[in-house]
Amino acid sequence: MNHSNHWRFIANNIVSLTTVFAGLLTVIFMTLDYLSPKVTAGVTLTLLTLLATSELVENRIRLSRIDEKVGLIPEQVSGVSVRILANIDEVMDYLIERTENARIQIDQASIDARRTRNPQGRKKYDDARRKMIKSDKVRYRYIGRLDDERRLSFVKEFVTDAKYHKFFAAFYGNIKDDIPLLNFVIFDNEELITRYPFEHGADTTYLVIRGEKVAKLFTGYFNRLWEHAEKVDSGQAIERWKAKVNPTGQP
Repeated sequence: MNHSNHWRFIANNIVSLTTVFAGLLTVIFMTLDYLSPKVTAGVTLTLLTLLATSELVENRIRLSRIDEKVGLIPEQVSGVSVRILANIDEVMDYLIERTENARIQIDQASIDARRTRNPQGRKKYDDARRKMIKSDKVRYRYIGRLDDERRLSFVKEFVTDAKYHKFFAAFYGNIKDDIPLLNFVIFDNEELITRYPFEHGADTTYLVIRGEKVAKLFTGYFNRLWEHAEKVDSGQAIERWKAKVNPTGQP
C-alpha cells in the first residue's frame, strides 16, 4: 500500500480509528487506576457514541461507493439496444427492411454453413439485396464460403458487371463444418444482426444490436476476415472456384 492509499484509508476510517485509540487509552488508564468510576462511565458512554457514529459513517461511505459504481452502468451501456427475434418471418422481414433502408454501407459475413430454413423469406431477402446492389447507393462488402455454389453464383451476378462499382466480394475455402463460425450483417456502422445462440440442433434465434461501440467491434472483426479472404475480381475466378466445389457440374 503506497502513501496515498495510507492517507485515503485513514481519511475514510478516521472515526473508527479514533474510537479504537480512545478505547485503548481508556483500558490502559482504568488498569492503572487513573480514572474514577464516574469518569469511566462517562468515557464508556462516549465510546459507545463514537462506535455508533463510526458505523453510520462507514455505511455512508459504502453507499457512496455503490452509487459511484451504479452511476457507471448507464454510461457503459448508453446508446446500445438489443432485440431478440425468434420468429423467422420477423427476422427476414427485418433484414429486408434494413437492407432496403441502408444509407452508407452493408458488411455481410456468410461463412457459416447453416442456412435459414425459410426458402420464401430467403428469396425475398435475396431480391432486396440484389435491388440494393444494383442501385449502387451504398458500399456492400460480402464474405462467403467457397464450398457454397449458391453463394458463389450470387456474387458472380455482380462482379462480372462493371457498372456495379460499390459491390465487393471475398471468399474462404476449406472451412470445417465443426468450427463454430458466426454469420452477421452490419448496417451503416451502427447496427448488427447475428444469430444467437450458436448451438448445433438449437432453434435459430437472431439478435439485433444497435450501438456504435458494438458495431465498431464487429466491423473490426469483419475487416480482419476481409483481409485474409480470397478476393473476387472476375467471373473466371468464380468459375474456377465453382469447379472445385462441384467438379462434375451436376446441380
